[in-house]
Amino acid sequence: MAKLIGTENASRVIDNAVQLFGGRGVTRGSVVEQLYRDIRPSRIYEGASEVMKLVIARDLIS
Repeated sequence: MAKLIGTENASRVIDNAVQLFGGRGVTRGSVVEQLYRDIRPSRIYEGASEVMKLVIARDLIS
């Protein structure tokens, strides 16, 4: 649950930062661009967020 919440919140914050910075947010070498590239693998590592939601739901039901 912590992995899901952490990556979802971090992704939302970074996505907002990219929107806020506009073109500079995706410029190679900027801090926002680096954070965006760093958070992307976290959504997939140890299972995609959608899969993690299914695993958590299955665990809560049983």
